[in-house]
Amino acid sequence: MNDSEKRLGDMIKTARKEHHWTQNQFAEQLGVSAFYVRNLECGKCVPSLAVFCKAMRMLNLSADDYVYPERTANAEV
Repeated sequence: MNDSEKRLGDMIKTARKEHHWTQNQFAEQLGVSAFYVRNLECGKCVPSLAVFCKAMRMLNLSADDYVYPERTANAEV
């Protein structure tokens, strides 16, 4: 696991919880297994581009926040 996989997993987990979705509910809507969602959130796997884009849309996340984390960090200062 590297830092970017961990960061993505943390983003997904936090946003999923803000939507009050269980891993099973999110997985069903995303079209993947709950096991896959668990692995994403733990940073054990990297989603395909299609799954990444769908997850970002579902969770109202910006891909820029993932790709350019320093922008988010600078905005919080």
